[in-house]
Amino acid sequence: MNSCKIRLLFCCILFSFMTSFYAEEQNNTIYMDFRNQKISDIIYSVAEMCGYSVLIDETVTGNATFRFEDKDFESALHRFATHCQLYVEKNDDVYLISKVHLETNRDNYVSLNTENVQIEPLLNILSRKLNKTIIFDAFPVSSITIRVQNVSLEDVLNLVIVKLPGFALERISDGFYITKSAGTVSRRNVDVFTMSTVNDLFYTSIQKASFTNVIDTLFKKAGKEYSILSRINLQIENLTYNDKEFDEILTLILEQANCDYSVRNNVYYIYEIQKKDIVKRLKETRVVELKNISTDVFISLIPNELNSGGFVKIDKTR
Repeated sequence: MNSCKIRLLFCCILFSFMTSFYAEEQNNTIYMDFRNQKISDIIYSVAEMCGYSVLIDETVTGNATFRFEDKDFESALHRFATHCQLYVEKNDDVYLISKVHLETNRDNYVSLNTENVQIEPLLNILSRKLNKTIIFDAFPVSSITIRVQNVSLEDVLNLVIVKLPGFALERISDGFYITKSAGTVSRRNVDVFTMSTVNDLFYTSIQKASFTNVIDTLFKKAGKEYSILSRINLQIENLTYNDKEFDEILTLILEQANCDYSVRNNVYYIYEIQKKDIVKRLKETRVVELKNISTDVFISLIPNELNSGGFVKIDKTR
């Protein structure tokens, strides 16, 4: 471990940037005091004094006031990172520092944790680390906090533009375009829904989302194949389902779009049906045997509005 040393020339440079600090080497302990200085300048200063290499990405912005009293550079860096909501990763003796903590799983779902980060740098990081094309129009100056687990990149981008009135998300080939809508109607509505699984049971909460996007997310979560046999372009709103098996939750969602499915060779084929066929499933048939009254008297007692739609059928022989 390299000891931290104070050099007069370096102190003069720091003071020229109006950086207020003091440092001493006492039992290899770092003593430094920064007052309202750029976060990146603070990190570079401590790293240079202690002989370490750091790389700071474009998401790290803002100023900080911080007092270092640490035994070594690594503990100092991690304590400062916690103070400023930063994430530190070490790679080949180089410390990589960002305001974005990003992980992906085998299904290419994203876990993202970031606080008070500028939107444009965040999108650049997502594009670079996920190797996805993300094109966007100029944004107003705005910051965002996102904490999600195992969601698609599209879900993350939808969360980003929720805070940007007038912006819409378009999918182009294998990439995304966040565009400033030319008119009052967005090119694409923002989907707001979640889909998760626990022990092979599915949970979903849909505020407003495209039917095709919900189906696509469901099948990706289940690891199954599907084919939609007709163009179904509609919005699903205000649905919440918990503790449902795959076929059960699929049926519930398909009912919202007047659809049904069949399975051939492990492929789910989704097709449209009549709404009346779905309603038939929800109807309950009850048989009432008359004992103390005749069918003619019974019919005369039924209000017309109940019998006009054929809801009551009479079997006079019984």
